[in-house]
Amino acid sequence: MKKKLIGGFIIATMAFSGAGAVSAANISSLNRVDLSNMDIETALQLVQSQRSQLLDSQLKNQNLSNKRNEAFDVMTNFLKKMQDSRSSIIGNMR
Repeated sequence: MKKKLIGGFIIATMAFSGAGAVSAANISSLNRVDLSNMDIETALQLVQSQRSQLLDSQLKNQNLSNKRNEAFDVMTNFLKKMQDSRSSIIGNMR
């Protein structure tokens, strides 16, 4: 016989304990789940699935942030070299 869950507190607790940071969208999707007829194995699979999606989105966000920082560094270096070249040209003209 499978145990039944009582309320959303157990799922919310499992989501917070494993995922670290939980977005408001994931919490709201947990609130929309009907837990009254759900057994613990199904609920655990649901939480693990949402945790996996959250970790994937966090990884994508980290990768995008790294790419943005790299592009910013490239542009900064380019502008510095251009300024140095202009300064050198003006210095040579004097």
